[in-house]
Amino acid sequence: MKAFAFVIIQLSFAISCISQTVFISGEVKNPGEKKEVTVFYYNNNIEWVLETAEKVSIDSKGNFSMRFSWNKAMHADLLIDDEHTDLFLIPGDSIHITVDYNNFDSTISYSGKGEADNNYLAKELIQNFKNKAKVRSNLTEANTYKNYVDSILKENQKFYNSYDSKGLSNEFKKFIETSIKYRYVDPKYMFSVEYNPTTKKMGKKELPKGYFDFLNAIDLNDEKSLDIVEYVVALDRYGSEKMDFNNDKSIADSLPDAKKAEMKMVKIYYYTKQIFKDKVLDYELTEWLYRIIKRNTNDIKIVDDLIKDYKATCKNQAYISIIDNTYIQINQLTKGSIPPAFSLINEEGKKVSLNDLKGKIVYIDFWSTSCVPCRLEMPDSKKLIEKYKDKEIVFLYINIEDNKESWIKYLEKNKEGTHLYADRELSKKLMHDYAFDGIPHFVLIDRAGKLIDVNAERPSGKADKQIARALGN
Repeated sequence: MKAFAFVIIQLSFAISCISQTVFISGEVKNPGEKKEVTVFYYNNNIEWVLETAEKVSIDSKGNFSMRFSWNKAMHADLLIDDEHTDLFLIPGDSIHITVDYNNFDSTISYSGKGEADNNYLAKELIQNFKNKAKVRSNLTEANTYKNYVDSILKENQKFYNSYDSKGLSNEFKKFIETSIKYRYVDPKYMFSVEYNPTTKKMGKKELPKGYFDFLNAIDLNDEKSLDIVEYVVALDRYGSEKMDFNNDKSIADSLPDAKKAEMKMVKIYYYTKQIFKDKVLDYELTEWLYRIIKRNTNDIKIVDDLIKDYKATCKNQAYISIIDNTYIQINQLTKGSIPPAFSLINEEGKKVSLNDLKGKIVYIDFWSTSCVPCRLEMPDSKKLIEKYKDKEIVFLYINIEDNKESWIKYLEKNKEGTHLYADRELSKKLMHDYAFDGIPHFVLIDRAGKLIDVNAERPSGKADKQIARALGN
């Protein structure tokens, strides 16, 4: 009887272990050159570090299989060679995928446990709702564009409501309903952002009164949606608009810029404490402090008092650990520190390491062909290359989070400087190691291979003066 009980315990343990995993198999017709399948996910909605759940090869017959740990229902990314699609995975799922690589989006199909959730995502993707909402080249009037995006939202909601929901998991329903509700906040907000050719900076458009009223519909304390990207992005857009203290008359214009920036930081922090509560407050304070610490690499001590208050306020120990670890990391990226090493391929496929460039000043530009602000910096960057062509400086352009073919095509007409490419995994590592969230991002390194500034000036800004000082001019 004891032996039987022991077998039951072992069997229960085995079932429990399997229930905390996901199994994915598949058949890929006409696979690409790499013949690789990878499942990615982000570690959290603050650091956005891309983690690999599993990576396997496609065999000679086009088949693959993988099993990996998975402890909660959440979104994931599936990458088959260079083709990408979304997944929604629940512990215990067992999914079989069939796809023709040459017609990826239109042929991908799922069967098995978890099929309904993922077949919905595949069918919704073909509708192209999210990309439709971002098309605004012919819609220059603000409210016209806003109404257009709202019409896409209604189309998306209609598609979901008319879809045969039989088999959709409750977890997925919560995820997709929240995603649809908030995914159109971002394109409406981004309509307000434009490039100013005079200042050579991104700025805000003059918009009709009431344009941002759509932000008032955001539930500021939906703590159950904090794992859903579209919701936290909506919260960020709300904060960006509602907590804009650039024209705050209580901050004297005669003050030094550094002091004004510090006062704005304090105002934003305490305003955040007023409008959010509980778990959402913990998230918002952590997400904001995380970004602020990374932006103040040359004067990190200015956030010390805010961190002290934050630790007395935040109840989430995992969040506090993120802030502690980020603070330590940024202290290791101050002037005179050794920058994180990397080795990347150039356009000829040859490896180039940062150490190879030691002995020269290195001005790094992290960029992407799809990034408009990045490309707007290029004319000024080329002027710097021309100005310092006879000096011991390398203008190093590192292409991240981009399509390799788009990068190669760009280089056909833009060969100035030294160009390196980082694939998706290396891109995320570089962003983490160099502590930046968005691009373009610039870094300046001295001849000895030590950091001058991990948040260097832009070519359109004060980069010229910063480079001249580094060269000793």
